[in-house]
Amino acid sequence: MQQVNVYVKTSIRGIGKKPGSFIYLLEAETKKGLATIYDIGVLPEEMSEEAAEIYAIVEALKRMKPGKENQIVIYASNHILKNSFENHLPVWTQNGFKKRNGEDIANKNLWSSLASSNSVFHLRIDLSPHSYSKWLESELEKFEKREKHNC
Repeated sequence: MQQVNVYVKTSIRGIGKKPGSFIYLLEAETKKGLATIYDIGVLPEEMSEEAAEIYAIVEALKRMKPGKENQIVIYASNHILKNSFENHLPVWTQNGFKKRNGEDIANKNLWSSLASSNSVFHLRIDLSPHSYSKWLESELEKFEKREKHNC
């Protein structure tokens, strides 16, 4: 089983929905050595911190090819995301992404996409610091400065 590391970072911080950007980097050991690929972009709409991280993860996982036995470790920073993924996602999946009162959960489409990816790959979320933290932050800051300048 090949391990793939996915590192995500967004510019969204704090409470409430805001416009922002995201970056992800995928890393895997190949026959030729360590391989990385990344992408950076503007979030498609105003999002909460949790939704933005889920969006970045889903975008990164779109780069993965199903069919291979992959253990994917997602390095994120949102504790609510990790808790929801580990403790609530299985129940939400069974309940059609509805709360106990019958209403849709927040970010239903994003959680549904993440659940679909989890059924294809073996996903794990890790909140540990990592060697790409400063690089992701720096690239995201540069991107946002360019975006503001181009507006």
